[in-house]
Amino acid sequence: MPADLFGVLRASHERRSRSEPADRVPGISVARMPVLDPAVVKDSYRFGEALGQETQTIEFKGTRDAENDMLRVLKDKISRYLCAFLNSAGGAILFGVDDDGIVRGGQLGAAQRAAAVKLIDAAAQLIDPQVEPDAIMPPRFVPVADAAQPDTCVLLVVVLRGRQPVYYLSPHSTDAFLRRHESVFRIEWSLVRQREAAAATPVRRSWRHIAGRLLPFDDHIADLRARLCPSRVPRLWAMRRLAAMLAAADCPRLLLLRGASGSGKSTLAGAIVQHGLSRRREEESDGWKNVAVAGCHFSISDRDAAATGAFVQHVAASLIASPYTSAFKRAALASPLEILHIIETPDAAVAFRSLLRLLGRLRPTHGRRLLFIVDGADAADVSVADGGDAARRNVASLVRRGAKDAPDWLTFLLTSHNPRAPPPAGGGQGGALLLDFDSADGCADVARPACVNGTLTIGGAVWSFRLAGWATA
Repeated sequence: MPADLFGVLRASHERRSRSEPADRVPGISVARMPVLDPAVVKDSYRFGEALGQETQTIEFKGTRDAENDMLRVLKDKISRYLCAFLNSAGGAILFGVDDDGIVRGGQLGAAQRAAAVKLIDAAAQLIDPQVEPDAIMPPRFVPVADAAQPDTCVLLVVVLRGRQPVYYLSPHSTDAFLRRHESVFRIEWSLVRQREAAAATPVRRSWRHIAGRLLPFDDHIADLRARLCPSRVPRLWAMRRLAAMLAAADCPRLLLLRGASGSGKSTLAGAIVQHGLSRRREEESDGWKNVAVAGCHFSISDRDAAATGAFVQHVAASLIASPYTSAFKRAALASPLEILHIIETPDAAVAFRSLLRLLGRLRPTHGRRLLFIVDGADAADVSVADGGDAARRNVASLVRRGAKDAPDWLTFLLTSHNPRAPPPAGGGQGGALLLDFDSADGCADVARPACVNGTLTIGGAVWSFRLAGWATA
């Protein structure tokens, strides 16, 4: 690494501005050197100096006057920005410069500077795959003149463009970031595949190639919840009854939540997901506990989400992401090719049954029955071959046929607006939570008395509910 880093940056910038080839520098790949303005990245600053605006390769991180605040900001932000610049064109991070480009600096003594170097090294060592030795230059503590406090400096971290297609925050993380304009974005799985396909050497497939199939439903769930006005609430009686069913020893592996369009099935599903993914063990006076949700799939939120193949892959990705199924993630870490072979089987029905049988060899870490919610499962699907005959399938039929192979710790909850959708079979493998809402009266989700009837059927046992009014959340 050259001693005169700033001289190298200035020379590289001047030659690039004249479209001339940059000099070769021992220890530095000039082709991967970021384009940095020497008026911004330099060997000295003045307190209150204006450096302009952030760019594709320049990131400012301001710090407060509090002691050790620069170390706090560094610890919180360094991993994400190292990863983003490695995945982009490289760049420089200036800690001690406000977002508007004004130099403030931070007071760092010898011990604090040593701690800052350790934080940067620790973040770089966690990044996966391993970062090349020349990709992250040694941090520079650039002095700030005219500052009120001694040892005031700007911490400068210069990152070169990485050689690998994608860098992740850590070996156990699926988070990878990209620098775009003046912001940092999470890299979508489609871009990961594009980068890997364009790589000079084949990329070894890992558990991330399973986890990357996760379909994003957070925005759809948030939109469902945002549509509720103050007078509308999820059907708490249904949530309580569902939690009681899942706690029972003879809980079926398949449940049906049926109601007319607009009756609030998706709203109820969204509420269950939001509560159930949090791992909270809330308990009310009647003994109701939160439903533990392993994952969810909203077929109506995206056209591609209706495909059965995408559904099977999303189930596997959800189980990797779920805090309840760490045993499955360990299996994916140990034998990713086995699971990839299963979920990439062209026949989605075969893939789904094989995945469920694999889950039968595993156990959840918490001892609670898990729920996987499939909302809008009536959405049409593409044609697939079944025994030589083309058959029209959808996610609902896939789950109905395959749920019998689910492990005893997993239950699927289907929602359907089809009034003729048959309840799942009994015998401990199926049951139905049937909602009968008078949506024609306009009170599907509205707090009006005596407008909702509900029945819950498991095998031959039937529970009936009549709501005289809405309870508040």
